[in-house]
This record gives sequence, structure tokens and C-alpha cells, in this order.
Amino acid sequence: MGLKAKISTILRITGSILILIGLCLSLFFKTLFINDIIEAVLWIFIILPWILSFILLKLSIDFVRNNFKAVLFLLIILSSMIFFIVTIMNLSNAIIFGLNLCLVLLLLNTWYFSLSIFKKRKILFLLSGIIYILGTIILDMQIKFLGDILTIIIVSLGMIMILIIEYNMRKKGYLNYV
Repeated sequence: MGLKAKISTILRITGSILILIGLCLSLFFKTLFINDIIEAVLWIFIILPWILSFILLKLSIDFVRNNFKAVLFLLIILSSMIFFIVTIMNLSNAIIFGLNLCLVLLLLNTWYFSLSIFKKRKILFLLSGIIYILGTIILDMQIKFLGDILTIIIVSLGMIMILIIEYNMRKKGYLNYV
């Protein structure tokens, strides 16, 4: 691999790291602005297993990869139970809670597929990222805090960086989608 391809690969990884930083910031800001301490704890309990499972999948841990359907089923059941508890506590907060959960899962999906060379996964990367950005803008229409804008900018920058580098690599023949 030539020096130009190595630099492009490093820039792709940098874009993926920017998306991961955006994910961490998004989680921090969403947890920070939950008014009820019980909901904040439930938010942490609902999102941490998802993040852990995606990281273990990204690291190709055999147990998670081989039992992916069972892990996904357990995560959905856990999330549904916690969401039901939040719904019982306060219905209006549950709607925002659920939408924020969906947005964070879309951002997690964007990060997971960011470095994929498969065409279908690259489409999922792009759609998840676009839906996350638009959903965050729509959900936080009266953006009260700079954190949402900062997160959107970092995620957008990471996605744009990856897409431009991959376009250039594909044009030069260094990268071909499967």
C-alpha cells in the first residue's frame, strides 16, 4: 500500500473516531439534561448494554458474534422493560426518552458501519447518520444548549471526512466496495 493510501486510511479512522467522540458527547449531553435522577439512571442502564455489545461486535468477540440474535433479543427485552418503567413514571418524558434512545442507537449504528467496505453497510452508515442529524435537529428544534450543535458538527465532520476520503480512494483504485 502506498503512502497516499496509508494517509487516506488514517483519515478514515480519524473520521470514525470523530463519530465516536460525537457519540460520547451526545450521551453526556442527553444524560445531563434528564431532569429526573431516576430517569437518568434508567437511561444509563438502557444505553450501556447497547454500547458494550456494539463495541464487542466491532472487536469481533466470538461469543457476541456467534450469539448475536440472542444478545439482540435480550437487549430489546431489557430496553422494553426500562422504557415501560419510564412510561409508567411519566408519559410525556417517555416519548422524548424513546426518541433520544432511537437517535443514540442510530448514531451507534453510524459509528459501527463507518469503516465498512461493503456497499450495503456503507448505505446503512450514511442513512443512519443522516437520520441521526435530522432527528437531532428536529427533536431539539429550540436548541437550548450548544452541546447539540457541537455533536451534530462533530458527527457531520466525521461522516463527510470518511465519505470524501473513500470517494478519492475509490477513484484512485485503492478501495472497492464489495
